[in-house]
Parts: sequence; structure tokens; C-alpha cells
Amino acid sequence: MAEIKDFTRQFTQEKLFDPALVMRIGREFYLVPQALRQVMAKTQRRPAFAGTLIAAERGDGLRPSTQLLDMIAKTDAKSVTINEKAEWLVICGRPPLLSSIVGKKGDPQRGDTVLILNMKEECIGYGVVKDEWFVKKGIVRLEYDIGDFLRRERRVMQRPTKQRLRRS
Repeated sequence: MAEIKDFTRQFTQEKLFDPALVMRIGREFYLVPQALRQVMAKTQRRPAFAGTLIAAERGDGLRPSTQLLDMIAKTDAKSVTINEKAEWLVICGRPPLLSSIVGKKGDPQRGDTVLILNMKEECIGYGVVKDEWFVKKGIVRLEYDIGDFLRRERRVMQRPTKQRLRRS
């Protein structure tokens, strides 16, 4: 739970949810309402998942879910808003450039972790401000974007299996 609190504090000091509602199942953290906890207490089996996924532990640290990023985006979090053209590039894993940033909230400075929002104020990722605002190169080092899941799934699907190798 401390990891989630540390992660959210990079963006905002606001309390997003009651820490007592967070449940760890394996390497994942879920926001589980009290009513669902009561139902789970009556079952004999340990659940594979429950409630809303908010984060998962990975080898390199904590990976937030899109639901957690959406919760953070509804606060006073430091963020940058990008234009529609850059939105697609970010989803494809490219960093947003200064020319694509149409707005910023919370006065982000070099080294700050910021949410990346589209023109509809939807969170499409987060990153770290790596340059000063007057530098024209890539301004935000992308840490995570919503296209990450699709890229990981594609890599899994492309791995050769024994059956595919036998057919060749």
C-alpha cells in the first residue's frame, strides 16, 4: 500500500481513496468495496481478482492501472495537455514534444512526474518532464501510456511456439 501512496504523491497530495479498501491479491492491488469484501468472506476460495485494479507490481516497480491514472487526473495533479495529433503518437509510445503541448496544470518543472492528458482531459499516460519549457526537443520522457498493454500483447502473440516451429 505504501508504494501506491508514494506513486500518487508524485502527482497530488489529495486522498484518492480509503487505504482500508485496498486489497492485495498476488502481485496486484485492488480497490474492493466493503459489500464485495463481505461476499468474499463467505466463499471458501481465494479470488483471482476483485473490485477495481489500481496497480500491479512489476520487476521495475509499481505499474499503475488506467483506472488509478483516471482517479489522479480528476484531482489538482500536475499535468500537460497535448493536441490530437500528438495523442496518437503518445499512445504508440512516442514522447510528446513541446510543440504538441497546448496546456499545463500545476506548474510542472524539470524532474516532475506529470500526467499526459488529451484534449478531452482523459489521461493517456504519464511521464517525467526532462527539459525546461523553452527547449524544443522532447519535453516529457514517457513512462507509461495506454497503448502499452497492446504492445505487450502483440509481443506475446509473436513469440514462436513449439507448434508453430513444427509446422514450418
